[in-house]
Amino acid sequence: MLLDAHVHLSLFPQEQIPTLIDRARESHLELLCVSCDLEDSRLNLKLAAQYGCRVLIGLHPWFATSPHLERAKFEELLSGGICCGIGECGLDARQGLPVLQQLTLLRSLLELACDCKLPVNLHVRHAHNELLTLLRRFRGSLRGCVHNFTFSAELAQAYRREHMLLSVGHHLLFRHQRLCESVRLAGPEGLLFETDADFIHSGPYKIDDIACLYEAAASLLGLKTEVLERIVWDNAAIFRK
Repeated sequence: MLLDAHVHLSLFPQEQIPTLIDRARESHLELLCVSCDLEDSRLNLKLAAQYGCRVLIGLHPWFATSPHLERAKFEELLSGGICCGIGECGLDARQGLPVLQQLTLLRSLLELACDCKLPVNLHVRHAHNELLTLLRRFRGSLRGCVHNFTFSAELAQAYRREHMLLSVGHHLLFRHQRLCESVRLAGPEGLLFETDADFIHSGPYKIDDIACLYEAAASLLGLKTEVLERIVWDNAAIFRK
């Protein structure tokens, strides 16, 4: 099985979703569908109930309007037992609320994830020190991944110390030295792969895109692709309840 660790399924045209799901299953590809806010979380949970895909509920820092989490509303969504994680959530110093307010909100989301024993899918831009400092408070009780990892080997090592997988996207295909070094450092046991497909920016879902990432990473790591597939599938077990 292949895994796409970051898909915005709810943003695809509704009439395309059944075909997308069917094509993914025929290609032995599982989708992890992330959410950006409460309404998006509700839409994704409906899709999960209808099609059996895996869904995370979350509050993206771009869409947060307050540092205070409406925890009861998220707990209500979790009560159905369908959700397999919290995300997309995180910190972004370039957009959204001031970072200090984002930190307050993210701390509440991470506490919710810990209380419910769920993994997280993290967005981070220009706020690594703040995010790593926060993650250290949860060391030993929180697992998950850093979405769209393109950063240095030093940051790769820091996030791995906090039990975060590195979720790598299309940038790997350009073989940028920094990202290649990070992938080698993380090793196959520290990786996931993603498209970050959302239709708006990506257009129709391309099934072959995720396979290309596995092939590129396998070549970089000196592994057979099928070996990497098995390892990454095991890595993603944290998102399978």
